[in-house]
Amino acid sequence: MRRRWSGWDTGCDEGGRELRGVGRVSIVVLDLIEVVLNGLMVDVLYAPVALGFVLIFKASGIFSYAQGVMALFAALTLVGLQSGQVPFAHLINVVFGTDIHSFGWTLPAVVAIALAIGVMILLAVCVERFLLRRLVNQEPIILFMATIGLAYFLKGFGNLMWGSDIKAVEIGIPKGGSLWWEEVTAGWAAADSGYWGMYVDKLDVTATVIAGLLVAGLTLFSQFIKTGRALRAVADDDQAALSVGISLRAIWVITWSIAGVVRAGVSRSVRCAAIAGASGGWRDARALRRAGDADPGGARGGPGGGAARG
Repeated sequence: MRRRWSGWDTGCDEGGRELRGVGRVSIVVLDLIEVVLNGLMVDVLYAPVALGFVLIFKASGIFSYAQGVMALFAALTLVGLQSGQVPFAHLINVVFGTDIHSFGWTLPAVVAIALAIGVMILLAVCVERFLLRRLVNQEPIILFMATIGLAYFLKGFGNLMWGSDIKAVEIGIPKGGSLWWEEVTAGWAAADSGYWGMYVDKLDVTATVIAGLLVAGLTLFSQFIKTGRALRAVADDDQAALSVGISLRAIWVITWSIAGVVRAGVSRSVRCAAIAGASGGWRDARALRRAGDADPGGARGGPGGGAARG
C-alpha cells in the first residue's frame, strides 16, 4: 500500500518496496513554499517606504503620514514624464480653451526616472521651506497633522498635474511568470503528480532586487559618506549636531529628498503605476501598517538603520 507524506517522501511503502517519485516533495508543501516566497517578495517592496518613515522620523521627529502619497505622486510623475504628457493640461485647457494633452514624444525609461527623482528632490525642498521651517519646535501632534494635510494636498495636486485617469507604464522590467523557475521546481514533485512548478513573477523578482540594492546603498551611505554621518548625528542628538555646525534645515531637505528618491526608485511605481491614477488613500493605510515593521531606533541609532520586516 502506497504511503503519502505531507513533507519529504522517503520513496518506500510500508513493506519497504521502492515507489515512484523517490525523495520528492509533496504538492502541499510546494504550494506553501510558493505562497510564502511570493508573499516575501511582495513585502520586501515595502522596505523603501519603511525606510522613508524611519529617515524622516529620526531626522525631524515627524511621523510622516504623507509617505504613501509620495509614492503615488512619484508614480504619477514617472508615468506623465515618460508618456510626454503636458503637466496641468486639464487646467490649461479649461482656462484657455485649448486642447493640449501631450508634447508628442516619449522619454526613455532611464531619463524619465531621473527626472522623476529630480521632481521628488524639488518637492523635498518645498516641504522644508513652506512647511517644516514654519513648524519648528511645535508639538509632535501638530507636525503629524501637518503631514496629513500634506498628504491630501499632494493627492489633489498630483491629480491636477497629471490627471486622475488610469495609467500604465512600461520601464523595461520583464513581466510574467518565469518559465525557467517553473521547469526547475516542477521536478521537485513526483513525476506522476501533475505538478506544473512554482509561479514567480519576474517583475516581483526584479523589484525585490532593486529594493535590496537601494536599502544596501542607503546603509553604506549612512556609514561611509560625510552627509550620511551627518544624518546619523542629527538622528542621535539634533542639538549636539547643531552645536558642531550641522544645518538642521539642510538635513531635513536631504532626508525628505532621500525618502522621495527611494520611493521613486522602486516606489510601487514598478508594480502599481498601472493604477497610478486611482486614489492613494488605501496606500496611506498600508504604508502606516507597514511602518510598524520599521525599527524607529535603527541600527546604532542611525537614520538608515531601521529594517523593514516582511
